Amino acid sequence: MTNLDLHGNFISRIDPGAFRWLTSLHILNLESNYIAQLNRTTFQGLGGSKLEKLFLSTNRLKKLKPDVFLELVLCQVLDLSDYWISVIKHDAFRGLRNLQRLYLNNNQLAIIEAGTFEHLGNLTHLFLNHNILGLIGDYTFHDLSKLLELHLSHNALTEVNPRMLSGINSLLFLDMSNNWIEKVQLGSFDHMTTLQRLNLDNNRLKTLDPDLFEPRRETFFLTTRGNKYLVKTTNEEESPPEQEDLLVRE
Repeated sequence: MTNLDLHGNFISRIDPGAFRWLTSLHILNLESNYIAQLNRTTFQGLGGSKLEKLFLSTNRLKKLKPDVFLELVLCQVLDLSDYWISVIKHDAFRGLRNLQRLYLNNNQLAIIEAGTFEHLGNLTHLFLNHNILGLIGDYTFHDLSKLLELHLSHNALTEVNPRMLSGINSLLFLDMSNNWIEKVQLGSFDHMTTLQRLNLDNNRLKTLDPDLFEPRRETFFLTTRGNKYLVKTTNEEESPPEQEDLLVRE
């Protein structure tokens, strides 16, 4: 068996080692159940499996404990969206060294601390949109050197600073729309030399220093729609008149 689909049932508990004999499993779908707890024995025995995709969205989990996914070393996609998650413990993602896509959108996360993603060096897409994030700790993303897309829209962020975004040097797309951002500090994007699109729509910006984006003017697209008090500086370039909508999967 390579694909096990258990979504849309009434599963509330998973016994330790329940999947241990499924060594050929590639995809496990546990979406839309009543699972309220995951621990280090939940996926016990899957260490020798070929599991690449784990779908756990729309359950009742509130906290991610350490070492829950420790044995899932080949997993590339992990979907934890549409939960009630408000706490991510240190080492919650230990073992996921091949993970490429992590979906944590539509949860109740208010704070992301440094070290949360330290085991995810191959991550390319991170979805944190539609939470209640008001604080992202300094150097939280520092270990995500391969990250291409970071989705932070629909949160409660008020400021952007260089320490908050440090380390994500390969980023192509950053969505910070629909927050409460009033200030973007100089240097916040200096290390993002590959950045192609930045969405700052629907925030509370009043000014943006043009030096924020100086190194990448010809290949960089910025949108700031919905910032009704934003005043353009005299050196700021106009956005493309027919700029296509940003492709955000929310």
